[in-house]
Amino acid sequence: MKLHAAQRIGKPIDGHAPEISGEDLKAYAAAGITTDHECMTKAEAEAKIALGMIVQIREGSAAKNFDDLLPLLDRNADNIMFCSDDKHPDDLMKNGHIDALVRRAVAKGYDPMMVLRICSLTPIKHYKLDVGLLQLGDDADFVIVNNLSDFEVEATYIRGEKVSENGVITFARFTPTKLINQFNAKKINEAQLRVIPTGNILKVINVDDGQLFTREIHCQPKIEYENVVSDIDNDVLKLVVYNRYKPSEPAIGFIKNIGLTRGALASTVAHDSESS
Repeated sequence: MKLHAAQRIGKPIDGHAPEISGEDLKAYAAAGITTDHECMTKAEAEAKIALGMIVQIREGSAAKNFDDLLPLLDRNADNIMFCSDDKHPDDLMKNGHIDALVRRAVAKGYDPMMVLRICSLTPIKHYKLDVGLLQLGDDADFVIVNNLSDFEVEATYIRGEKVSENGVITFARFTPTKLINQFNAKKINEAQLRVIPTGNILKVINVDDGQLFTREIHCQPKIEYENVVSDIDNDVLKLVVYNRYKPSEPAIGFIKNIGLTRGALASTVAHDSESS
């Protein structure tokens, strides 16, 4: 239904399917999927490009595919975009966003104008963005950079008006809005985190550093007092997901390759805008 709705109003459809191949990939592309940002190998990306899709080379805080996929520019520059896909604010402040990928690509020897087309012209045309392309009749939307290697922005113009200069905005700031507290969950207790043993096989999520793609592996459970607990020696840790919007039972699983040996990690990051 979502695909048909997007097609009816002429909107491009973004994809999200790692390691899909063969007939499944053909059916995926035939359904009208126009992009994919989940490629982890050059071969996977080339297979999607061959079916008319645009590959978005991703470099976020968790998933890092830029170095592996950058050679795609040698033959497929017109079918490439850059993207971040979940980049932490501190990474944005320290390393930059798409501009950082532009600098890295140019430093690898790729033509600056080709790289700039990848991160500006291609997405503007693909998504039909209302952004000027420095053509007759267009709005004057552009940036002035210091050079074509560092790409430090000296000034930014939107519709002919300068909106920033040397990193300082030139327009009035918006009035801050009140933050909404979305933490409505009740406290959970230790008993709710118990996992009753059901056999000698424990299903575990296996993760890889620099990738979002996970795999299921089977491990021997570590059991203490009729409770499956974290097995630090084998780097198998207990993982809990808890609904922060309304009272519910916690979802509990186990994960490998985190490397945590003491304490715990907690995060409130949730992809609330994503649904299936």
